[in-house]
Amino acid sequence: MSSKTKSKSNISAKQRVQDHTDAKPPQPTKEITTTTTTTTTTTNTNTNITNTITSVNSSSTVKSISTAAAAAGRTLGCCGALLVIGTYHSVMAGLVFRRDRLALLFSIKHHDGCINTIAVGDKYIASAGTDERVFLFTNKNHQSHLTPAERAKLRAAAVVNTNDGNDRSGVCMRVRPADLGSIAPPSEVRCLLLTTNGQQLLCGCTDGQLIVYRTRDWSVTLAIPLHEKCVNAIAVHPGNSQQNNNNNKNNNNNNNNNKNNKNKNNSSSGVLAVTVGSDRHVAVVDLARGRLLSKWRYNTHTNNTVNNNNNNNNNEKSEEEEEEKRTVKRMRLEVRDEPHAVHFSPSGCYFAILAHHSFTVYETATTRLLTFYQEA
Repeated sequence: MSSKTKSKSNISAKQRVQDHTDAKPPQPTKEITTTTTTTTTTTNTNTNITNTITSVNSSSTVKSISTAAAAAGRTLGCCGALLVIGTYHSVMAGLVFRRDRLALLFSIKHHDGCINTIAVGDKYIASAGTDERVFLFTNKNHQSHLTPAERAKLRAAAVVNTNDGNDRSGVCMRVRPADLGSIAPPSEVRCLLLTTNGQQLLCGCTDGQLIVYRTRDWSVTLAIPLHEKCVNAIAVHPGNSQQNNNNNKNNNNNNNNNKNNKNKNNSSSGVLAVTVGSDRHVAVVDLARGRLLSKWRYNTHTNNTVNNNNNNNNNEKSEEEEEEKRTVKRMRLEVRDEPHAVHFSPSGCYFAILAHHSFTVYETATTRLLTFYQEA
């Protein structure tokens, strides 16, 4: 009996070992929850990995584009760009963008109060403040003030070595403002503008006058009342300066042709000026003759008449809907819709007027309203 019991116990022990090896032990519920959490975290990490991969690819493409542009001789970004700002503490500061940061180039304090506006040109810088004075500055390192030897030295000193191995000319080395004194307009100046050729300085005053100074001797060449209130902004027609500049680049070998083209630039550009004022009027002035060409009120009536004409031609909307829209737009714009900026297109064929709740685009030749946008 003892041998049989031993054999049975051995067989049962072997079967238990086989069953234990073949069958998987049951897992507790805590471990199941941990496995589910680990799977979710792995999926999240996978999505993060894919996002990082796409960002790396995009950065590599940007690097390839930048290297290709550098090989082609183009400068990317605004390296060496000059930014002139005026503060409430009567300080005019010049900042230059160099090596991916803004650095202080100069700081001038002449005004007694807040600085309203600043005009920057190739040769001159002007600032106007609440003290009813306009301070004038010139660039010592302008091409007209230097000899050919000094220009070569300045060009060599203005080269900035960047990290990518390319050389970019730094504008910061070419700007050295020198004080020219100040002029006293009859009232406070709110907007300044230097013409493209640098021969005239336009001042928009709080009494509605447009005063034009000649930069050669800083004498007043034109003083014309345009608005009943303050002049908010001024824009000068660019003329054919871009076309003539392209002709000058192509005809560098012909000195006589270049002189003729420069004379054409000076005569064609800066003849027409557009001003907007706090009285909600737009004025177009001929600077050569000193005459007011046209003046109209910036309001919703002109906008709606043009809109009605377009809709009547297209037969898209009924008259009742147009009347409802007209009343709604008037109520929105009659309160505080004052034009505060005006800009010409690069070709000079169009100019846009920006207000607080709308902007309009006009044709320069006929001053006809082409399109407008109003805030919904």
